[in-house]
Amino acid sequence: MNKKAFTLIELIVAITVFVIGIVSMFPLISHGINMSADSRSRIMVGSLARGKLQEIEAEGFNNTFTSITTKTSFPDDAAYKYTLEWTPLLSDIANASEGVLYEAKLTVYWQGRSGEKKDIFITYISRMKPY
Repeated sequence: MNKKAFTLIELIVAITVFVIGIVSMFPLISHGINMSADSRSRIMVGSLARGKLQEIEAEGFNNTFTSITTKTSFPDDAAYKYTLEWTPLLSDIANASEGVLYEAKLTVYWQGRSGEKKDIFITYISRMKPY
């Protein structure tokens, strides 16, 4: 009879240890889910930014180099917004008002679990006058 009581105590201790172990893993699982969602968002941001930068580079000389200072939605996904800032880096000596090398700074915004997030992408565009 003492042996059965001892086995019951062992069973209760084992179950308690098991439950404590499982409950302590909940924060890790929650963190993993949050990190997965953040990674998915960053992949989408990179894809949208790459497309927009390729569009800017394809325009080349025909680009108007107009900054977009208000947050504008991407046509592919309205959950992501962007701003675009142009900065002339080198000026043409013959016409100082017109730059020949521009920095395009694309900032992408999206809503994460902990508030608004942003990533910044930069590319350089050369504007050469045809001779």
